[in-house]
Amino acid sequence: DIEIDKKLEKRRDRPDDEERLRLRMEKKIRLQNLSKLHRNTQTLLNNPQFCNNSLQTTPSDYVIHNNLRFVIPYEFHFQVYAKKRWINQPLLSVLQHEFHFQSNSQQQHSQNPQTAVNYWSEEINSQRLLINSQPIVSQKPSDFTSLLVKDGDLYTHIVHRHEAAVLSNKNESNAIQIVYEDENLVVVNKPHSIPIHPCGYYRRNSVLSLLTLQNASFVDLKPIHRLDIATSGLVLLAKSSQYARLLSDKIKDQCVQKYYLAVVSSEFDEKYSKDGLILKKRLKFDSHVAKTTVIEEEKEDEDEGKVAVTKVKVLRVDKARKLSLLLVEPVTGRTHQIRAHLAAIGA
Repeated sequence: DIEIDKKLEKRRDRPDDEERLRLRMEKKIRLQNLSKLHRNTQTLLNNPQFCNNSLQTTPSDYVIHNNLRFVIPYEFHFQVYAKKRWINQPLLSVLQHEFHFQSNSQQQHSQNPQTAVNYWSEEINSQRLLINSQPIVSQKPSDFTSLLVKDGDLYTHIVHRHEAAVLSNKNESNAIQIVYEDENLVVVNKPHSIPIHPCGYYRRNSVLSLLTLQNASFVDLKPIHRLDIATSGLVLLAKSSQYARLLSDKIKDQCVQKYYLAVVSSEFDEKYSKDGLILKKRLKFDSHVAKTTVIEEEKEDEDEGKVAVTKVKVLRVDKARKLSLLLVEPVTGRTHQIRAHLAAIGA
């Protein structure tokens, strides 16, 4: 709208200019869509089912069995407003290329056009796919394929959600160990097998959600950094957005150091137990497969990947089992940096 206002200001002396009339009409449509968006949001906030997406949980949401924590299946609403790149695109095409769907309890990507039509048509017929909180009236796939995405539309997909199990300490009052807390900060010891944020097959079985079992006010905690699902260790969580920004800036300015203990299937030379070694290699992250790889020196291109630096110190070598215990400090914070660097030297 700011850009439109600037263009209108340049043409204020030309009231009958066609471009000015077009811009005024475009601004009017945008304001109408904004008003529609506001009404849809208010409708959602007044709908008690909207609260089903909260991270707040209770012990009754879980079952502990054989040292595993299972989440009792529940109804969940995936919700998204129409993105700019979707506007005036066929809804089926957007669903096919932008979203995953679950079939037979396995997550699949709806690349096959006919599979996508069958799946999403069934979701429509069962009123599990909504537009602006309302079921799609037509039940014929031929009508469905002609639907276009409109600016301001809210899409809701209602699913019966089954989460993956995580390891459990059987103590519901201390599902996530809190090692420090003050008026601004909570520091927890994240177990492995549990993600910090809701992601993929995990929501209620995430650190943020499990913490609400211990304190309902923890529902608004802001993680300052992340640890992979398979990694255990300390995680800083701020109680306010302001403090989260403060700590994030300190980490970026390297006022805070992070250290990892890594066990690798390799016998490191014990000479690195004193001075250690520094790994400096350019990394490239492929978001499609969520994998980080090292760019070989002969293929290095300054425009490709990002330089990453990792300090490694050998703490212990078990020659009988051909294992090494390492103290690792990532100087930079690239995705999967430690794994990629260690793998590049054969560890």
